[in-house]
Amino acid sequence: MKKLAIVSAICFSSIALSGAVSASHQVSYSTDGYCALDNSFNKTQHQKRFLKAYADKLGVTPSKSFCKELRTEKFATLPAFDKSWNYSFNKPYAGSVRRLSTKVVKQLKANKALAKDVLASR
Repeated sequence: MKKLAIVSAICFSSIALSGAVSASHQVSYSTDGYCALDNSFNKTQHQKRFLKAYADKLGVTPSKSFCKELRTEKFATLPAFDKSWNYSFNKPYAGSVRRLSTKVVKQLKANKALAKDVLASR
């Protein structure tokens, strides 16, 4: 009888714990998430089915124009590229141990200039 009581107590406690764990792993669906997933150009059948399931759980399928507006809105809220790469000894942060090579610094400057041109052309 004691064994039955112990086994049943263990079973009920494990069921209660599994319910608490599953409640903490709730998934939230948003149009931002859908648009981020829909951003790829060459979609496989698996990706298309995943997007359809995501839209079903979301309750609505955001239009392409909505996702495009959302992307441009996010680009507009990015911080301006006004700071130049003036870190001493090619260290990205004060007190950092890591040092960037001259090649990496040149690439970062080139990418920064390119991003500035792209944002200016919009």
